[in-house]
Amino acid sequence: MTIFKEGYLEKLGSGKGVFGKQNWKLRYVVVNEKGIYYYKTIEDYIANPTDSQGCLMLDDIVELYPQVGAEFHPQINSSRHFHFGLQIRDGNTLRKFVMRTECDFTRKTWIAVFANLFPCEKKKAE
Repeated sequence: MTIFKEGYLEKLGSGKGVFGKQNWKLRYVVVNEKGIYYYKTIEDYIANPTDSQGCLMLDDIVELYPQVGAEFHPQINSSRHFHFGLQIRDGNTLRKFVMRTECDFTRKTWIAVFANLFPCEKKKAE
């Protein structure tokens, strides 16, 4: 399996936990030709790469948003971070998936990888 990029990102939780609260979680993210997989830590990935915390299959990604703010999701309220988003198909509904980095260069490197994996119609202008 070809890995296009891997490293730490913060992702916004779904809020589907016990308390229903959305918060930012640091995750180790691996992008390959099938999808975007995320793990709690790099150690979890190394120990068992088939046991991810979650996965976004590339076929389910509807749109890539290279740079987003509060208009995309109300939990984006920090000017210290650089956010980007994906809109994904989750059954019959569309869901927003939000990630952030601490520097713009890092955000751009992730976006470059995603942009190369998606058809042109899935990309939103920066």
